Amino acid sequence: IPVMLNGRRLAASYIYGTFQDRNRGARWAATLMEEAVAQQCYRTLITIIPTEDPASLARYGFEEIYRKRCYTISQGDLDNQSYAGVGKNFEIDELMSLYNDFASHFDGYRIRDRQYWLDLIDLLQFKRYNLAVYHDDEGKPAGYMIYYIEASRIVVTEIVYRTGIALTRLLCYGLRLKNTIKVFTSASEDLSRAFERVRYVSLTRLVAKVNDLELFNRLYGSNVTTAESKTVTRFITVGVFHIKPEGQLQKN
Repeated sequence: IPVMLNGRRLAASYIYGTFQDRNRGARWAATLMEEAVAQQCYRTLITIIPTEDPASLARYGFEEIYRKRCYTISQGDLDNQSYAGVGKNFEIDELMSLYNDFASHFDGYRIRDRQYWLDLIDLLQFKRYNLAVYHDDEGKPAGYMIYYIEASRIVVTEIVYRTGIALTRLLCYGLRLKNTIKVFTSASEDLSRAFERVRYVSLTRLVAKVNDLELFNRLYGSNVTTAESKTVTRFITVGVFHIKPEGQLQKN
């Protein structure tokens, strides 16, 4: 997949899921994982695996690089209950612009082209997810969120916003359906700056491995000697992370 990492566009390998044979168990899973990791070493500079159990992948040379915050928000946490301007009418170019602007506040993220968004919308429909966009008073797109509905709450898997107002309106839009919203954000987004009563738990989401340390050092002018180096961890945090000061959420 294409990623932007500290100002450089790279191709990164993603490994999704693991194999588990009911009869032969962990031995087969370990063999297949070793083979998958070995293959990617010759293809890309970085291999990334989404996981909630980073310790299980440490033996293959992977290290935790990206954590998320999971906020639980109720109607009482928001002073403003308006969701005016939020709806499900949007253009692909609007989503691309919103995402690109938001991602520019971070030093690493996945690059999303038009085809990515077309494929994503098809996938969301298949999975019965929803996508809502907020347009401001001038009709300009200012935020969007991707969510699905559970019996007792709304789960927001991605939320992008240009202003605190956009964030608030999108959350209020979800709270019109259920009394509680579960929201996943990057570890750098402190929603308590806008909503003082909200709390969160921290979750691991990605681990990564540098496949060629020599090339990595030449590319970034670093002097990394092991894949576990904190320098590598500082550089490789793909998704949304290390938010720049100008990207911090302000009350609106």
